Amino acid sequence: MFALAALLAGCGAKPADESSGGNPYDSNGESGDAAETATGDYEGEGPDAEGDAGSGYTAPSIDYDAAFSAFAPDAVMISAGDYSVTWALLFAFLYGNINDIVYNTGAVPKWSDVLYEDMTLADALLQYSVDNAVFYMAVEYGVAQSGISLTEEDYEIMDQDLEGAFDAYGGKEAFLDMLWKSNGCHSLELYKYLISIAMLANNFFGETYGDTGSLLADEDIEEYVSSDGYMMAKHILRLKPEEGEEDTAQQEIEDIYNNLEQYTGDDLEAYFCELMVEHTEDDLGTFPNGYLFQYSDMVPEFSEACRNLEIGAYSGIVESVYGYHIIYRLPLDYNEIPLANFFQGDYTPLRQIAALGMFDSVMSGWVQSMDIVNSADLDNMDLSAIFK
Repeated sequence: MFALAALLAGCGAKPADESSGGNPYDSNGESGDAAETATGDYEGEGPDAEGDAGSGYTAPSIDYDAAFSAFAPDAVMISAGDYSVTWALLFAFLYGNINDIVYNTGAVPKWSDVLYEDMTLADALLQYSVDNAVFYMAVEYGVAQSGISLTEEDYEIMDQDLEGAFDAYGGKEAFLDMLWKSNGCHSLELYKYLISIAMLANNFFGETYGDTGSLLADEDIEEYVSSDGYMMAKHILRLKPEEGEEDTAQQEIEDIYNNLEQYTGDDLEAYFCELMVEHTEDDLGTFPNGYLFQYSDMVPEFSEACRNLEIGAYSGIVESVYGYHIIYRLPLDYNEIPLANFFQGDYTPLRQIAALGMFDSVMSGWVQSMDIVNSADLDNMDLSAIFK
């Protein structure tokens, strides 16, 4: 969801803490302990660029003041009818994306490095920053076509947030200084523009899809995610013993399976859940409604068995590296969080993921429908000459 991510990134980009977690049933057969990878809290500090990413860390120096002065702030880099991207807007994204490289590599970008075919790092970074900025222009254009606009309440919220920011940073000038040093955002006007576009996008999203995708029909979500291979299931698990211990798990799972086979009632799912609560050695606390997953999220034996089941049916005994499973396939619940996303710290339910993806497609359509023209300054831009 590149387009919406660009919109919500704010004025430029800066490194953020990220964490990735394991899955007790991932396809690598590894432990489910989360492995966190923190990128730190470094924020670029302008021309002298000293950061706090770690003890004694000093970022390489880039003269951002000189870089910004390469063009007038209101110089039009990209235009499409009445809409445009100025140098100030493009610079904010360049600043953030360059700072990401500096932070992650500890060095000023080597602009001539070839990433693939004949595209250099400078080419790729400029194009990525242009794409970021163009999406802002496209939202301004596209939302205007829909008739959706900012409300008085939106403007009041923006003003209140700004007043709070001024207080937090010790005044307006200190806040503006922070915007420049951490985000390459040169003016309050630009900052307010960026916030207003993000708010417009949120308003359009809410009115079109609902804040969490609540306005989408299940049929629309099903059609949208049909090619993604999502499955949903519960299972009863008996773990294999530690080396040297007696293996009673196989006999136990066979007894449980026989109980299922002998069931003659009219609510098989309820009976399966009853046996699961009584016998499973999986942790039911995190995913009480079952796992929503894609094929590669689970060990292949589990995924293959589930894929071959009809909804509302249970499997035979499935052996994996972890133990013995009996799997009950469920219909997709779009309000559940996909397993892989959960372990990456993303708690967005599938319904909202689908809505965000649909909105991304709409924004891409807006971009394609605009008659976008690059300026000569942009076509001839040399990042190595500007950022040094």
